[in-house]
Amino acid sequence: MPDNRPQPELQPEPQREKPRKSSLSLALITAALIIGLGGWGLTQLFDGGNSGGAVATATADNLTQAEKDARAQQFSAVPRYTLRRLDANEARSAIQNLPLPDDQKTALAQNIVPTADSQTQAAQPAWDKGGQQMVELVLWDNVAEDGDVVQVSSLGYSQTIPITHAQQTMYFPAQYDVPVTITGIHDGGGGITLGFTGSGQPVSLPVMAEGQVISLYLQ
Repeated sequence: MPDNRPQPELQPEPQREKPRKSSLSLALITAALIIGLGGWGLTQLFDGGNSGGAVATATADNLTQAEKDARAQQFSAVPRYTLRRLDANEARSAIQNLPLPDDQKTALAQNIVPTADSQTQAAQPAWDKGGQQMVELVLWDNVAEDGDVVQVSSLGYSQTIPITHAQQTMYFPAQYDVPVTITGIHDGGGGITLGFTGSGQPVSLPVMAEGQVISLYLQ
């Protein structure tokens, strides 16, 4: 006889929620893209327009007009500044370290510090009579370290320097009646703010614009 007893019903197994793999991956990818694009935008903001090898920063010079006027007045109050002049041994060493071809180094050395056995070069006149000597210039950025760049030129020699808060020392030939020229190459913001050691004291150059040239006469 057939078994007429009621049979237990099989209940369907409850469905387990599958991990949202694709949604999670998509969210992570989206977040990564946002972060990446955001970083690229910041890089463009702080590096855009940077020149002369200087590293731009978020900080820029922020001088008042009165402070700018004071810098200009301080500089113009002294017609000539004294830079340290190198003795013969220092001059020879400095010339050898200049980024020049060897023949130019030799010619410069013979002109600045002629050797005793040189018969082709006349003796240099005294400094205040137009003689040429190697001089030392110490310079730095004396406001915000914001990527300012200057070029220092003298007697046909020039060097482009990104200025920082750390003092930098450079050597070059100079002549009493021929000014050293300082040219603004890159402004990191708010004007180029150069400080240098003149006559044994720190001196502020007037705030410069890109392309502006200031003449420095030496004592």
